[in-house]
Amino acid sequence: MIATSGDEAFIMLSLFPREAAMLFGLLFVMGLFFSWVTDKLASYFKFQPCQECPLHEFHPEKKSLRHYLSKHIWSHIIKRHLIRVFLWTFGVLLALEIAFDYWNLEAFVKTHLVWVLLVSGLVGVLPESGPHLVFVMMFARGAIPFSVLLTSSIVQDGHGLLPLLSYSIKDSIIIKLFNLAFGLLVGFIFYSLGW
Repeated sequence: MIATSGDEAFIMLSLFPREAAMLFGLLFVMGLFFSWVTDKLASYFKFQPCQECPLHEFHPEKKSLRHYLSKHIWSHIIKRHLIRVFLWTFGVLLALEIAFDYWNLEAFVKTHLVWVLLVSGLVGVLPESGPHLVFVMMFARGAIPFSVLLTSSIVQDGHGLLPLLSYSIKDSIIIKLFNLAFGLLVGFIFYSLGW
């Protein structure tokens, strides 16, 4: 889950491609490393996947292109997510413009940077990538350092957690707690190094 990125990956690539490529590379390497650490910790603490969670019905007989386009693309992505992605993007951009112009958000953030880093990790716990856009846009404007964006990126997982969330809430919570711990640890290390 650490290596996943939400829809904001496209925005990062368009606004700051060099830093985005570096971020994606770091997430990939950290994903590999922390998956190994997680396996060791899960073994040590005897974590087991949830056994009593019912699996959703899989419909292998409906593999047609028509089914895929109508159910998955039209009904799920376009009808359920398109308006939310638009509203999140518009709302975040509007709120940040107001905050930068009328509230002096940049000075507030620089004064309370440790709290902003902590909040970026906590916001990343939400199983939705939209809130991560706040930190992407703040980084693009130079209001936050790379460490805050990295923390948010490690903890948030776009839509990567949604399939597991539909099967097991308990396992999803455990994964989010691991991501939060790793995100805050790495974020504070990068912050202390001046990133």
